[in-house]
Amino acid sequence: MRRERLHIDDAMDRTLAAVAGVGASQDAGGKPATMEGTLMTTKTTELELSIGIEEYIKHLAAIGKKASTVGTAKRTMALFGEHLGAKKVIGKIMPVHVAGFFKSDAATTLRDKPRAKASILQIRRIVRGALVFWHEQGYLDSVPLPKAEQEKFLKPKTNGKGKAETTDAQPRTAAASK
Repeated sequence: MRRERLHIDDAMDRTLAAVAGVGASQDAGGKPATMEGTLMTTKTTELELSIGIEEYIKHLAAIGKKASTVGTAKRTMALFGEHLGAKKVIGKIMPVHVAGFFKSDAATTLRDKPRAKASILQIRRIVRGALVFWHEQGYLDSVPLPKAEQEKFLKPKTNGKGKAETTDAQPRTAAASK
């Protein structure tokens, strides 16, 4: 099983490299040359999707996510990259592009069978996380989610009385309320 997992991860690395268009330009250590230097540190809205995907995967590993989580994100982002194209500029991703991916066969089927609902939700969650990361990094002006996703995830939560919940308010004690 472990040997199979390594084989799958190696295949996904090759897929990501193909989507990213790397492989021809490698340094002496065999790493893609685009991973080092100014390309990774320059904040620009003209960043290509393939490089943005690499940055997001590196970010997940850097913040201590488990190897299985990083592997799942790699596979999902490879699907996203294949769907939109490696040369797609991140700043030009629109909600219609994201909605198209969410409805695509790549995101809804696996080996000609429908994916489980949990898997579809996981794919959506990973892509949303990447979009938020790119927005926070300054590659996107806003998070390009489809309307249905925006209504669920971008509106402030309310307490049921129409008022937004706040986390900075001090909780009231029984003695303070008398």
